[in-house]
Amino acid sequence: RAKLMQSPLFRIRDLLRAGESLRAVDIAERLQLPPELVDAGLEHWQSRGQIARLLPLVQSAAGSCQSSCAGGGCARCGQRPSAALAEPRYRWRW
Repeated sequence: RAKLMQSPLFRIRDLLRAGESLRAVDIAERLQLPPELVDAGLEHWQSRGQIARLLPLVQSAAGSCQSSCAGGGCARCGQRPSAALAEPRYRWRW
């Protein structure tokens, strides 16, 4: 079956199964799919427990923390991640 004819859902799966963690925008770009379609596919795989959503870390003089996901900034240092760094990444669960 040709890759272009394959379901977008399975194209997303195959890309993430390759082992790389990617942002939704990167997946859309690589697969040449509309971002809304990628978001729906990621929601599907996440609801089935097949992918992990990796939240960004904020790096500061105080160290790393995962609180950046709570309110858009680090609770320890008040630092805000850049827009690209604030986007979650997705990877296939092995």
